[in-house]
Amino acid sequence: LGWVLDGEKMKYIEYHIPHADALCRMSMSNDGRLLYAAFDDGTASIHETRTGAVTCKISGRVGECTAAEWSEDGRFVATATSHGLIELIETSTGRSVWQADGETHRVLCRVTQIAFSPDGKWIAASGLHSTFVLWSITEPQTVRRISGHSGL
Repeated sequence: LGWVLDGEKMKYIEYHIPHADALCRMSMSNDGRLLYAAFDDGTASIHETRTGAVTCKISGRVGECTAAEWSEDGRFVATATSHGLIELIETSTGRSVWQADGETHRVLCRVTQIAFSPDGKWIAASGLHSTFVLWSITEPQTVRRISGHSGL
């Protein structure tokens, strides 16, 4: 449920996403046309915001989705789970483009934020530890770790 731009006016919409498990995370595309919805059972789906129709289903996740962010052009969603999995998903198909290397959970603990760079070439993630990790969208190897923040 929420508000979408319909021509020149904002329009309130509400629809039911039929799913047995609770919705744990959602993120709307920058143009407002699509919504990524992740559920407690590790599945996710992408929906049209105007109709609620499912455009693709995503399965195979382990753990709760803790962060989700759309690329500026809407081609990808970057997601993170409570088990430290960082994944880049192609939004037109729901296909996993890559999954980050296995040390993410150890370095970040629980991922709480994920973001694309403005040019769409990089993904950054941070977690409960005072560390940020950067990846190129073309490959899942860690490019850079920035750590040591101890508060303001």
